[in-house]
Amino acid sequence: QKPNIALALPRDFGDYTMVIVGIAMAASSVFSIIFGRLERAAAKDPAKIMPVWVLSLLSFVLEAVSIVVNLVQGAAVTAMASNFIGLAISILVLVVAGNIKKEAGK
Repeated sequence: QKPNIALALPRDFGDYTMVIVGIAMAASSVFSIIFGRLERAAAKDPAKIMPVWVLSLLSFVLEAVSIVVNLVQGAAVTAMASNFIGLAISILVLVVAGNIKKEAGK
């Protein structure tokens, strides 16, 4: 008879996971608020577009990494719709910010 080899997780593993997920969601919300404020400032003054361009590039990289990690883990492509939407929005903001950056001479 084969021995039962099971992954034994600590009892409070789920609690720690929820705390980590909560912190990640809060950080994402703060990132979105800061990003929105920078976009608003850049809309009023195109010379302030550089922080928006940098954050949109960071967002693009993070979304791409997230998609790759999900694919490696075997997630269904249809389950990653929000990742693809986030990637598309990041690309759009990156392109627009790049164009504004060129026009502003930055």
